[in-house]
Amino acid sequence: MSIIDDVRAAGDLLPPGFQMRFFEQLDSTNNAALDGDWPEFTVLAADSQRSGRGRLGRSWTSIPGRNLYVSIVLFPQRQTLEWGSLSLVTGVAVAKALAGLGFSPRLKWPNDVLLAGKKVAGVLCEARNAKLVAGIGLNVNQVEFADDLRHRATSLREQRGRGLSRSMVLAAVMNSFAGCYRLWQSAGFFALASQWSELDLLAGEFVRVAFGAKVVQGRARGIDEQGQLLVVDTAGKIRALNSGEVSIEYGY
Repeated sequence: MSIIDDVRAAGDLLPPGFQMRFFEQLDSTNNAALDGDWPEFTVLAADSQRSGRGRLGRSWTSIPGRNLYVSIVLFPQRQTLEWGSLSLVTGVAVAKALAGLGFSPRLKWPNDVLLAGKKVAGVLCEARNAKLVAGIGLNVNQVEFADDLRHRATSLREQRGRGLSRSMVLAAVMNSFAGCYRLWQSAGFFALASQWSELDLLAGEFVRVAFGAKVVQGRARGIDEQGQLLVVDTAGKIRALNSGEVSIEYGY
């Protein structure tokens, strides 16, 4: 079933001001959102992507007819130095939507949503001039994963034991996002930090954070009001990190 058949119903359930644009296939929804002249709150949804991607240039497998690949066009009014926190805001929105559907999500800084310890969704926010695009990849009905992903990826169907309507899931995510985005616009990430912390997978864990050629190891202490990851390193110094690839070092 194409996304036009499966997701069109979500258009009537979107928050006020949001409008949907459907595509059978795109290079990537983020590219289309960045390149096009779209009004704010346009939601670009594709049934599949030829070149879907995640953070750090990683590819995002985009199987047709199974999952959600969407990008939201935004023109934030907050200062650009605050835009980086929108990745965390979007993660909170996805997690709240899934909790409303009966799941128990957790958040892994900076952009992963997990169920039962496995990644079910990822967020990629990209900016160009005054435009910011929030991209979301969410595994809804996928049941088969490549061998290298099997131990770390999952889907809503796998966790629920039955398929879900993508239109229902998309409507839930967009309505959740609208509320979180309005709060961020009016009060900044500070207003959402406690919601992130309630779902924080890393808090209290010994972690390894790699960024560029540098590595920081230590105990994660949550996030600050700007959305930076706080780590007490092995020398006892508190480090506030705004980027990096994080892994939990079990056994410490």
